[in-house]
Amino acid sequence: MSTVRALTGTSSTVNKATGEVLSTFSSSDAPLGQVFLPCGNRRASWCPACSRVYARDTFELIRPGVVGGKTLPADVARSPLIFATFTAPSFGLVHGTRPGGGKCRPRSSDRVERCPHGHRLACDVAHDEEDPAVGAPLCVDCCDWTTAVVWQWRAHELWRGTAIAIRRRLAAALGVAPSRLGDVASLQFAKRAEYQARGAVHFHALIRLDGPDGPGSAAPITGDMLPHVVRDAAGGVTYPAPPAATWDTPRTLAGGSQLDVRIVTQKDRTTYGPRTS
Repeated sequence: MSTVRALTGTSSTVNKATGEVLSTFSSSDAPLGQVFLPCGNRRASWCPACSRVYARDTFELIRPGVVGGKTLPADVARSPLIFATFTAPSFGLVHGTRPGGGKCRPRSSDRVERCPHGHRLACDVAHDEEDPAVGAPLCVDCCDWTTAVVWQWRAHELWRGTAIAIRRRLAAALGVAPSRLGDVASLQFAKRAEYQARGAVHFHALIRLDGPDGPGSAAPITGDMLPHVVRDAAGGVTYPAPPAATWDTPRTLAGGSQLDVRIVTQKDRTTYGPRTS
C-alpha cells in the first residue's frame, strides 16, 4: 500500500508589479482539510495509479523516437531500430517458469544430482508466474549472494561500458575511428532497467541508427546488420568491481549469456562516407 502524502496551509498569487493579491488558496477548503499528493512510486505492486502515470509518461517520451513527433521527423520510423534485452549472469540455480507450463527443472534419471549442501538440483513442479518460489534459489547456501549484490550496485557501469562498446564496434564496421563516428552515423538509445523474478536487474533498450545528419537521415548500414554489431560488442564487455567490504575480494562482472536482440524496423542501406568540413 502506498504512503499517503498531503499538504496543509495557504498560498497566495500576487502581482509583483502592483502587489495586488490575484488569488488565494487554503487547504482548509479542500476535502478533509488537506491537499493529497501522488506518492510517485513506479512499482505497480506498491501504487498502481502512480505506476500507470509513469508508464504513460515513459511511453510518450519514447514514442516520438520510434514513429516521429515532438520535434522529431516522421522519417525516424524508417530508421533501423532494434529491441535488445541484456540479462544478468547466473548467481546460482533458481526456480522458474517454463514454456507451455512445463516442469521447472525435470530430471529423467532416478539419481538426481545434489549440491554440496545436500539439496536436490531438480524440481518437478510446473510453476506459474504467481508462484512465490519462482526466482528463489534451489539452494540458499550455493547462491552467490555477494556477487548478486555487487551486480545490482554496479550494473549501471556495465551498461555504460556496453553503450561505449556498441559505438566502437559500429565505428569499426563502418571503417572509421570511434572519434569520427558522428561523421557517418548517429546512434540513439532508450534504456530501462527492470527486475527479474530472481531479483537481478536486466536492461531493455531500444537502439536506433540514423545517418550523420541526425534523426530521420539515412542510416549507413541495414537493420539486419545492427543486431550483429550489438551482439559482438556486448559479448566482450566486463567491469572490474572493487571489493564490497574489507573482507571481500575484487571481481570481474559481465553480462549474462542470454542476450535477446530483435529487429523492430529495417531499412535498406545508404552508403555514406565521412563528412568533409
